[in-house]
Amino acid sequence: MRDRKRDLEELVGIRRPGRPRKPAPEAGSIEAQLAEARLRRTLADAEKIEQETARRGGELLEAAAVERAWAGVLRDVRAAMLAIPGRMAAHLSKADVAHLDREIRSTLKGLVE
Repeated sequence: MRDRKRDLEELVGIRRPGRPRKPAPEAGSIEAQLAEARLRRTLADAEKIEQETARRGGELLEAAAVERAWAGVLRDVRAAMLAIPGRMAAHLSKADVAHLDREIRSTLKGLVE
């Protein structure tokens, strides 16, 4: 079984007391490529853990859930805007209500495009 602590120590160049430090691998060598790959994997693992921790703590939300929530808000805004001409009908002429309705619909349509 692999010793994770030793692997990390080797990866970041930490040496244990009494052990000589390994020389840095030659640039472009298999050892250097392997060290770079280990570092990328370590960083990716750390990012994955950070994201999972943030998600569990409620600091990070799933995109689909945010999209559903915003879609609901926007549906409510659209419905409220389209209801304005009907609520104003008692105070405006039929022509004014029709004009207001067209303007609101045109504006909402423009936002979609």
